[in-house]
Amino acid sequence: MTLFNIITDLGSTFVSGKDATYVKNGSTYVRVDGNYLNPGDMVLFRKDCITKGLDEVDSVLDGRRDTYREAKLKLFELNENGIYVPRLRTNIIRGIEGANPDIEDKILRNGDQDFEPKEYRPLVDLTHEVVSDYADRQGLNGPKWLTVLNWVKGNVVAPAETRYFEALAKINPEFNVIYRSFSEGGEFKDAYEYYIKVRKGIMAYLARLTQREGDGAQTRWGQSKGGTIGEEIELVLEEFGTDIESQFVDANIVTIERVKKAKERGVKSRRGSSPHLFRGIYTGTENPENRQVLSIGDIDLESKVAQELLKRFVLNMVFQ
Repeated sequence: MTLFNIITDLGSTFVSGKDATYVKNGSTYVRVDGNYLNPGDMVLFRKDCITKGLDEVDSVLDGRRDTYREAKLKLFELNENGIYVPRLRTNIIRGIEGANPDIEDKILRNGDQDFEPKEYRPLVDLTHEVVSDYADRQGLNGPKWLTVLNWVKGNVVAPAETRYFEALAKINPEFNVIYRSFSEGGEFKDAYEYYIKVRKGIMAYLARLTQREGDGAQTRWGQSKGGTIGEEIELVLEEFGTDIESQFVDANIVTIERVKKAKERGVKSRRGSSPHLFRGIYTGTENPENRQVLSIGDIDLESKVAQELLKRFVLNMVFQ
């Protein structure tokens, strides 16, 4: 059975040549097999939206995706309340204060404990001075004091300029390993890239209402570079499936790529593990609400769309 990868201005979908698709014809739609689609056609496209926030997405992935949770534990420490505290914060404070068990609960924010504003001041001042000196030597724009305050308060996972980890190693040698991971490769960098990629990718996927992001399975966060987030997307869709809001819109077909025979079986086998690859262009047999759908035989034969579709139908029959 012929299989196509049909790319529209709203996303791409794998469509079988025998799948029912819906081509716009004036104010109505014509149901035709995927075999008869051409670039330039306006087809009915189903867009799914899940209005969930990042915290809700994070909670799902943390509870159901081992690789996501493992990555987080490279970037954060888990306190006794089950809250993740960035290692950027914990390493800075421990580096300045030394091995001081009396303030561990404050560092980890166990219970309701935390430092007072007056206690934060010297921690931030010293950190800001060390990193600013480093930035001057390296010809970098140094971080603002309030930026460093966010590091120390635990509002940031990693500085935007990862070379600052080298400067922070002067405060705590633990940062040496982290710094080297960004230049040589290693666990912190791998975990950080995966963590950011998954969070940004899923939220972009949900916000754009498309099925473009995530086209396969990623099994190890250490191999995430150039990989995909298909499994993470599917977990979120499974969890919030009842909260999906769908709408039907018109999408313009940009290109149609026929899947090579040798690859068809492999693509079709992914329908179960990566069903989002087959979503987008509507291929259901039920007429979408508020849409008038006609067969080729019922449409106005004088219309441009009808003539074009009939021409394709005849040519397909001749050359089968």
